[in-house]
Amino acid sequence: MSTTVTINRAGVGLDEIAEAVRTELGPEYSIEQSGKPDSFVVKGGFLTTASVEVRQAGARTTVVIKGGGGILIAQRLRNERGIAQEVADAIERRC
Repeated sequence: MSTTVTINRAGVGLDEIAEAVRTELGPEYSIEQSGKPDSFVVKGGFLTTASVEVRQAGARTTVVIKGGGGILIAQRLRNERGIAQEVADAIERRC
C-alpha cells in the first residue's frame, strides 16, 4: 500500500519536498537520506517511519509515500494510516 501525491509542476525537487515536510510536521520528525536517489525517510520515532520517493514525469511530479515497519505487518499498516498520511497531507499543503 502507498499514498501518491501528484504535483502539477515539473521539476519539484527532493529538497523542496523535504523542506515542505519539515516545515509542516515540525522538529519532532526527522528527515534522513534513504540511500536511494530521489528518496528520503521521515521518522517520528523508533518504529514510526515513512519512505518518500519523488518521480518526475512530463509536466508533473509524483510523490509516493509508504509507511515503514519492516516485517511487522501491523506496524506497517499503522504507519500507512498515520505518518504516511501526515507526510502526504504536508506535501499537498506546501507544494
